[in-house]
Amino acid sequence: ALDNGAFTAWKAAGKNKIDWSDYYEFVARWKNHPGFDFAIIPDIIDGGEEENDALLNEWPHGKLAGVPVWHMNESDARFIHLCNEFPRVAIGSCGDYDVKRPTLAVARMKDLIRHIVDGHGQPVTKLHGLRMLN
Repeated sequence: ALDNGAFTAWKAAGKNKIDWSDYYEFVARWKNHPGFDFAIIPDIIDGGEEENDALLNEWPHGKLAGVPVWHMNESDARFIHLCNEFPRVAIGSCGDYDVKRPTLAVARMKDLIRHIVDGHGQPVTKLHGLRMLN
């Protein structure tokens, strides 16, 4: 998996004005490598859904190579939409659902998972937690 470094840049600079063209070129060089699984699509950690959706629309490498990030303080509808559109969705803990409050984060996920399972109770997409083991 290739990580775009948004969290590191956000923590270091405290802002989300990042030129992603170098990252897009980096993914282009690696996406056909046998060891490549996926790349995290750039996201704005403290941005809104519209800003993050704009980055999804800008992503040049398609849905198989790219994994969108859903932040746990974003809407249920966005999570459900992403899960139905992409083969894998990354989940970022933030806001009230920071990893420092695991009870709230787990309760939120338990509530949401029921909306993205098939008739056998299996998720319709793969889920990938971001920095959730800290």
